[in-house]
Amino acid sequence: MAETRTDSTTTTTPEPQHDQRCGEADSELLAALEVLGEYRAAREASSAALRQGFFDLAVARRSAGYRQISAGMCSGSARAGATVRVNEAAGTIGPVRRAADGGSGSSGDPLLWFGGALGTPPALREAQRRFADALDQLAGLAQLTRRLAHRQAAARQAIAVARASAHRPDEQAQ
Repeated sequence: MAETRTDSTTTTTPEPQHDQRCGEADSELLAALEVLGEYRAAREASSAALRQGFFDLAVARRSAGYRQISAGMCSGSARAGATVRVNEAAGTIGPVRRAADGGSGSSGDPLLWFGGALGTPPALREAQRRFADALDQLAGLAQLTRRLAHRQAAARQAIAVARASAHRPDEQAQ
């Protein structure tokens, strides 16, 4: 820091290196805040899709009868209808892969357990679609969580470097 004296006041002006480091910290912080904005929007969208899916499921249970759509109707041979690919080495998550439709019955569309192809309530089909959409959004949300953590770490490091450069006497003397 350079000091300038005038009459009764002393002004301190930052060194150019410190200004550059503060600028880097600012840009890292802005990037982290941008990812945080994306994260909040994705979280709200996935939350809304899940909420609507559960509402549609409740509507379907009410319209078809609570005994017609229950956990007891599920087949014991149920399998995952979708998977999410996680690459730990690359730090990526996604995309969601849908299982191939293996025909009808217990290995195919699980909605067939609740009334067959024609007897399935439309609200149940809508709930299934909403939950599938929510899964896609949640995979994206997980990726954004990783990006946000990376950006936060970079911003913290840049801020620490900027703070350290402001308090180093060896840089002030240069």
